[in-house]
Amino acid sequence: MRYLLTVSLLLYTLFSFSQNKELKSSFVKKLPVPHKAVNDFGRFLISSEKTTLEIELKSYLKQTSNAIVIVTLDSLTDPKTKQEYTVEEAASLYFNAWGIGDSMKNNGVLLLVSRTPRRVRIEIGKGLSAVLDNGFCQYIIDNDLVPNFKNGKFFNGFKEAIIGIENKLASSPAPQAAVEPAAESFTTIAPATNSSWLESMGMGMLQVGEFILGIIVIVALAMFGSMNRFSRGYYSGGGYRRDEYWSSNDDDDRWHNNNDNSSDSSSSFISSSSDASFSSSSSSSSSSDSYSGGSSSGGGASGSW
Repeated sequence: MRYLLTVSLLLYTLFSFSQNKELKSSFVKKLPVPHKAVNDFGRFLISSEKTTLEIELKSYLKQTSNAIVIVTLDSLTDPKTKQEYTVEEAASLYFNAWGIGDSMKNNGVLLLVSRTPRRVRIEIGKGLSAVLDNGFCQYIIDNDLVPNFKNGKFFNGFKEAIIGIENKLASSPAPQAAVEPAAESFTTIAPATNSSWLESMGMGMLQVGEFILGIIVIVALAMFGSMNRFSRGYYSGGGYRRDEYWSSNDDDDRWHNNNDNSSDSSSSFISSSSDASFSSSSSSSSSSDSYSGGSSSGGGASGSW
């Protein structure tokens, strides 16, 4: 029996190591700490614009628990493996690796844009797919994101898209806990190569193997009477930590004073609301989490700018 225990622990360690190695994709960037709603890796936005969007998305998260996240990338090519991803693959990888939205409601929305190639994607969590259907997402891309992006007005594009998404969700019932399991990530996506599908499949098998081996270890330890102080933790992708500039007093009309120039639009908002936002950050708190295990099965739409 001791031999079985030793073998089980060894296999469990090997499976855990393999899973962690698979999860560390060289293409998907590590979720920044502290967590933010605006992740401008591609440097599409200036500082004041990022702050404006961050305040709005955090305020909306607090009010509704719906998590809207922005990710910008300079390229869709993995710098290490040189593998090229489609914008659909990239959005699905980021969405599910970061766990955007709540794990039960699956109420996340990802706006992803890349510079090379010039692509944009709206990826929707399973719990919001009935409201933010593919047709609506395509409308937002064609009418809000692409026209602004083509003119270099990235802030305006994101702002108008967010307004449209928030208004659409406000006119619909709150999402309930999704019934479907959060396992399939590429069911509606045709990957450019088989490697992405195989990687996803391998990660799923490793999770099953880890679960089975965990049971074996628990049973073995129970037979030795060592269960009293045995415990095991599992890291599920992190919790959303609110930044110091979180605002609990932002008004909905902060978006209305908009100029054609995105910098001016951002500045006008910051000057009217950011002072109060920063001063109230230390006393505010939120039970919502933008990155708490949400998943997407490929719903949304894509476009080129």
